[in-house]
Amino acid sequence: MDDTVCAIIILEGERGLGKTSACLAVAGLVGDRSLRVAGFLSESRRDAFGLPIEVNLRNLSNGEVNLLATRGGNLGGPRWPPESERGFSFSDEAFSQALGQLFASIEMGPSKEARHPGLVILDEIGPVELELGLGFMPFVAATATASREGRRLPPILFTTRPSLAGRLAALFPEGRATRCALDVKNREAMPARIASLL
Repeated sequence: MDDTVCAIIILEGERGLGKTSACLAVAGLVGDRSLRVAGFLSESRRDAFGLPIEVNLRNLSNGEVNLLATRGGNLGGPRWPPESERGFSFSDEAFSQALGQLFASIEMGPSKEARHPGLVILDEIGPVELELGLGFMPFVAATATASREGRRLPPILFTTRPSLAGRLAALFPEGRATRCALDVKNREAMPARIASLL
């Protein structure tokens, strides 16, 4: 891959289909190549009916887990849906800590010598980012700008829902973001396919 090109991969799939599991499998495949993987997984805790009630953010670099969102509580950050008391409340502190590590992983500072990981994973980009412009949106916007400017970045794997995938892809230069649609038929083979794109 050309050093000036950032490979952006968007894994799109409905809630509960296995996007996070696919990302974990991709991380394993990349790690098998002795490449460093950075980023975060959003791991949902669900009720007896399969409804997500809590989201934990797992740091792929060190395994640390922090509470990102809870349904019905108040973590002091944005809410989605904004008008719903039954929606998710997000933690600004969790977002801030993760953003610091994400920016460090791609070393955006102009004076820093590039020591990129083999892959950065960010699971997932949702309406908090694409509707409210909050959450992980500063990282998404910065990588989109860097991609348009041809700056050297590591490959980045984002996950999102199909309803938001087009909007996320449109932030990047035409042809720069590859969309991969996850479904029940291809979810076993999808991690290897994504790894092959890297």
